[in-house]
Amino acid sequence: MKSKVILSLLLVFTAMTAAAQWKVTGFNQDAQTIELLQVVPTDEGTVVYARYTSQKANNFVRLSTNARIKANGKTYKIKDAVNLPIEDEAEPRWLYFAKAGEKCNYMMLFETFPVENGFEYIASDDSPKYNVTDITVQPIDEKDVMNTQDFLNETPVTIFGKYATDGDWTMYYIHDDVSVICRATSFIRGFMEPNSKEFYVTITNDSPHGVLFDLDKVYVKGLKNEKDGRKEISLALYEPSSYEKLKVSEDYEAAARAIGEDGYAAYKLRQEAKRTHSQVARVGSLIIADMMDKQSRNKINEYLKEHKGERMAPMRTNSIKSGETYEGYIASKKKKGYKTAIYIPIAGSTYEYIWP
Repeated sequence: MKSKVILSLLLVFTAMTAAAQWKVTGFNQDAQTIELLQVVPTDEGTVVYARYTSQKANNFVRLSTNARIKANGKTYKIKDAVNLPIEDEAEPRWLYFAKAGEKCNYMMLFETFPVENGFEYIASDDSPKYNVTDITVQPIDEKDVMNTQDFLNETPVTIFGKYATDGDWTMYYIHDDVSVICRATSFIRGFMEPNSKEFYVTITNDSPHGVLFDLDKVYVKGLKNEKDGRKEISLALYEPSSYEKLKVSEDYEAAARAIGEDGYAAYKLRQEAKRTHSQVARVGSLIIADMMDKQSRNKINEYLKEHKGERMAPMRTNSIKSGETYEGYIASKKKKGYKTAIYIPIAGSTYEYIWP
């Protein structure tokens, strides 16, 4: 999603200056997660080649905006990076490691700093064990500098990110040019039950080969943190056939919610009027509803007309060819007091999405 940044960095990395280029010959790091390999000056700054090794499974890692180099008594800020995301408040992104021992080759671009006398890399102010100190270097010939593309491609990475839209969080994983995007929402086509959770899912396959989405392998859990650890319970998925039994009136409810609080409140009053046995209460509810949604009804009808044919179908098992996108929705039961986690297996990986 930041391809223009990656592209510009790759162009920078290929525009090497005639300055000396360096191999890292020694360093210290307590966490033993970061290995520094080479340092290459460019016209835009100094590039550090590095490798990260995850010490645990299900690990999310990113660079701090305060990551920096200390050299000759001065500080040099990080400017950008490739393969390892830098923290971002608007759209947080992490590198995801499914297993302990997985590695990631990455490159960091810093403000130009002097290399020959050694330097320090400050990765974190909160956890000094991740900082790299006593870094020593020796010059190397330009022909011995690592090929940028080969170096990055040596360790395929999985990126996890999320962003907010109208109060709903969208989460995504990207690996080997396959993206799996999931958005939880309070309603889909009006499919609303007190104990249900609904998800929009979009799978885009930009890889050169096909992938299989197997609905039978999708599962949902309820998660709750307790004193003795995390408690997990299994939650049932709704069968796709149950989604298709939705009535037009239920789509009307979704539209009412979409156009605002007044429209939805009026809609609920009308529903209450249908259910009450009191003629007085029924008439009273209808009068109030008429007052509230005189304009809302037109908005709802316009909404339904505008979005006619756009509503997604429930997801089923599907082969997704190269260059194709498959999308739809999945609904499951939920449990009060538990977070809802949906697990979507695709292309040999299983991706976890956790929702309040």
